[in-house]
Amino acid sequence: MAPRISVETVVRRDPHVIIASGHGDQRPDWLDEWHQWPSITAVKQGRLYFIPPDLLQRHTVRNLDGAERMCEFLDAAKSILVLKLALQWRNQKFHCRNGLSGYSFIPPT
Repeated sequence: MAPRISVETVVRRDPHVIIASGHGDQRPDWLDEWHQWPSITAVKQGRLYFIPPDLLQRHTVRNLDGAERMCEFLDAAKSILVLKLALQWRNQKFHCRNGLSGYSFIPPT
């Protein structure tokens, strides 16, 4: 049994990815209900994913396939986020400061 999380908590936490499962092999209709909250990053970015329950909810070796699929979804979202951050940082000027562990780049204040 999974814990229940309120919609308000999800909106407040603003996830970058929402992964759902269900009772059948088809993507559940309720996953699209998240479009009611367009401010959630996962909704804005189109990262509402489905993993069939036989890959997650049955205690078999297929759990590894479900976990692999989940990791692929999370890695894709992480890669996009890292790329966006890199592009933002590329457009800023930095100065070097000698820190305790050598040189580090510190954004200008």
